[in-house]
Amino acid sequence: MKILLLLNEDYQAASGIAQYNRNVADALRGIGADMRIVCRGQVGVAAIDKAAFGTKALFHCLVWRPDLIFVGHINLVPLVIGVAQRLSIPVVLPAHGIEVWDKPGLSRFRATEQVTEIWPVSRTTQERMRSWLPDVPMHIIHNCVELADFTPGPKPDYLVERYGLAGKRVVMTLARLPGWDRHKGVDEMIQAMADLRESQPDLRYLVAGEGPDKPRLIDLAEQLGVADTVIFAGFIDRAEKLDHYRLADAFAMPSRGEGFGIVFLESLACGVPVMGSTLDGGRDALLDGKLGLLVDPGDRAAVAAGVEATLTAKAPPRASLDIYEYGFFAKEIERAMRAVIAGAGLGRR
Repeated sequence: MKILLLLNEDYQAASGIAQYNRNVADALRGIGADMRIVCRGQVGVAAIDKAAFGTKALFHCLVWRPDLIFVGHINLVPLVIGVAQRLSIPVVLPAHGIEVWDKPGLSRFRATEQVTEIWPVSRTTQERMRSWLPDVPMHIIHNCVELADFTPGPKPDYLVERYGLAGKRVVMTLARLPGWDRHKGVDEMIQAMADLRESQPDLRYLVAGEGPDKPRLIDLAEQLGVADTVIFAGFIDRAEKLDHYRLADAFAMPSRGEGFGIVFLESLACGVPVMGSTLDGGRDALLDGKLGLLVDPGDRAAVAAGVEATLTAKAPPRASLDIYEYGFFAKEIERAMRAVIAGAGLGRR
């Protein structure tokens, strides 16, 4: 089985999409697939332009002749769909979140209409795509988490000291803070901290993540009078990720644009109860509220009450996360790819 992976970002990056791509690549290595990867960008290296990327992708299509092309982002589909169709090579597109929730421009729309199958990571993403792309076969393949990498443990003393959290309870959000995407629920959580200031004086909100939107969020905390209770931790190195989850008493991300929410599963695996949103893919990750509390991020009072409830809740039994284990994901990826190559396509059943 020869698989060509075309990725918009290096799969060693810190994003959820990069994690998904790593899981896919690992799954293919695990079954001994012949795999080639073309990335637009690598960690610490400037991204190659679309023309150069397209040339490399077309070279692999024409010379190597893969059995299947896995296009990691909708923006890359127009670069290869034409030659793939001429060579009768099936194309699959994973669909994560807001990049596919609304109808794209004409060229991407027409190209996406021609892909063989789409793999949404959640019902939310599938439903949003179906509104503008009703006829392409779709098959949901949820994200996964390496449960062995995330386990319960005591609060790390070095982080308690670093952030001045001795004797404090901590609610945390882990998310990137890009200026163009303000859907992670950090605004709503800062507002909740203002609402809870008197009733929860020992509560601190830890925002773990970096991005251009951070200065605006710092200003918001100052405007609402909670600058002393909201802590901006900045970028969290992968080596400290587990310890930051263990630092938290609750994890909250009342978002509006999350495609799935791997961070919910990682937090739960660490024994930390979570609060998500009723409006996006977090409801899939949390099994419609069975694994964590869901609130409407547009209801300010509900968000504050949800934080209080989550602080007193317990994470569900670890065994309830088994359906999101990497091994299950790897088998599903293999099964889906073999079905597409065979012409059956799981989404067509």
